[in-house]
Amino acid sequence: MAVFFTFSSSLSAKNYENKKYECQYGSLPITLAIIPVNHKFYDICDTLSVLLWSDTGYTNLISPGSIRHVIAQDTNLLNSLIKIAEYKYSKEQRKTGPSIYSILDSTTVTKLINSIGNARLLLFPLGIGTSSLGMVTNGEIKMRLYDLKTGELVYEKDQQLLVEQGGEDGVKSLIFGLFSTARDHYYKYFFTKFKKAK
Repeated sequence: MAVFFTFSSSLSAKNYENKKYECQYGSLPITLAIIPVNHKFYDICDTLSVLLWSDTGYTNLISPGSIRHVIAQDTNLLNSLIKIAEYKYSKEQRKTGPSIYSILDSTTVTKLINSIGNARLLLFPLGIGTSSLGMVTNGEIKMRLYDLKTGELVYEKDQQLLVEQGGEDGVKSLIFGLFSTARDHYYKYFFTKFKKAK
């Protein structure tokens, strides 16, 4: 059965790219940590994250599965991640350049970095939602990418997607589409800047 994806730009007003961000990395691979999502098919989300972000030698990935294990044993890490997920940057902060230090103090950020394998980049799915009705499944994913070397928010992207397939198969296809789009955002809004910085 053919699966058709339809992208929506209705959330474009919520998207943010930090135009002031300048990549300060000098060598490969880049260590990236992806925070695990809370979803019925979290195992598929974890697997896709590994497949999509480990397909080149450019990224040393700290997988969502390994971070999920750490979160289960570290209440402080969980509380820090909840603060990040719930925090909304003001218009003024978006103008001057949002930072993780607006949410957490430097000591807590250092502990966060140590807890997630000394990653220099943090890809944070703020939310993923899917719903299926008949032969149509729709959903959205919202991602933030932080540069933990500087604390800067590199981008925040919110993408809606619709797939003409119902039931669990439709949800699984949709998840693949959402994560593929999120990976495209990573390469477009971070990795291209990294290559230019080199």
